[in-house]
Parts: sequence; structure tokens; C-alpha cells
Amino acid sequence: MAKNAARKISGGTDPNIKVVVKKVPAFPITAQLKIDGLVVNAKILRLNTRGLLAEIGAGNLKMGDKCDVAFEIPVLHLAMNERVVVIKQYNQWQGGGSAVTPAKADQPSMPVSVGHLIEAHFVELSVKGYEKIASFLTKLKITE
Repeated sequence: MAKNAARKISGGTDPNIKVVVKKVPAFPITAQLKIDGLVVNAKILRLNTRGLLAEIGAGNLKMGDKCDVAFEIPVLHLAMNERVVVIKQYNQWQGGGSAVTPAKADQPSMPVSVGHLIEAHFVELSVKGYEKIASFLTKLKITE
């Protein structure tokens, strides 16, 4: 199909023209969560018409918290701004040691941080929002 497009562009004379197609990664999607005037940066790792799975930086969100999420759907460049409710929060130790097995005396201590992952569902996804996400998932050939 790309060769046919190249032939049309070049007038159909040179079948050896190669078209470079730039692939844009679908995930992670950069996003901002707004809760009580506080903005928390996030990376959306999974998205569907029900909700999203996002990795957040410092932020103490808990079950039941409602916030606004703003992001741009890649490939289609569609802006989204919807209300979500946090369903689950997962915390994970990241770094050298852990709470269970501390670093040994002969090994240098590595900084340990906690990674936060949240699952959030859309409170009332608008019809336009649903259509944007559905077209994005169709473009990626992802079934729900």
C-alpha cells in the first residue's frame, strides 16, 4: 500500500521509492491528574472505554478519590479531559533494597522509592470521549 502511495506522489514513474512511515508509540500516554487544585503528573499504561491504568509520581490518591484527568490521545492527537474515580492503588518498592531484605553491610545501600500505580474508572464518559477512545483502540486493533 505504501508503494502505491509513493507511486501516486511521484507520478508513478519510480517503483523503487521507499516511503518512511514514522511509528508513534501508543503507550505510555503522558497525563495530568487534577485533584483539589493539586496537579499530579501521570503516565497512562492502559486505556479503554471503562477507565485507565496509570503510573503516578508522588501523590497520595486513595480509593474513592475523584479527580480530572487530562491527556492527548497519540496518533489521532485528540484532547481528552474527563472525570475519573480511583478504584485501586498499587504500591511497589523500587530501587536497591526492600523492606523485607535490607542491603547487606558490605554492599552500598541503594535508594529505595515507592512506585504508585492506580486504576481509575470514568465517572461519566461523554459520548465524544467514548468515540475518541474507541477510534484510538480500533486504530491500534485492541479489543476490549
